[in-house]
Amino acid sequence: MKNNPYSTMLGLMRKHGTIDNPPSLTLATVSSSTPLKIKVSGVEIDTSNILIGEHVIKEKPLNTGDTVAIVPSNDRQTFIVLAKVVRA
Repeated sequence: MKNNPYSTMLGLMRKHGTIDNPPSLTLATVSSSTPLKIKVSGVEIDTSNILIGEHVIKEKPLNTGDTVAIVPSNDRQTFIVLAKVVRA
């Protein structure tokens, strides 16, 4: 059976359409406060791969179990902590 050319075209459009999308905001959990480690998508990252917004550390220190909003850099090697988040 021949491949459907429309399905092939749609697959290519989906694949190439995501290449330039910016990384998306995600939630992570502080797994250790000293030294700081954050668990994101099951992977623990340490301070060598974390940047923190100055306002985040001025308000209150991050504690183990805190939830933070993070965004990865374009190369997904560094994670930027934008805010500590809590349930309303």
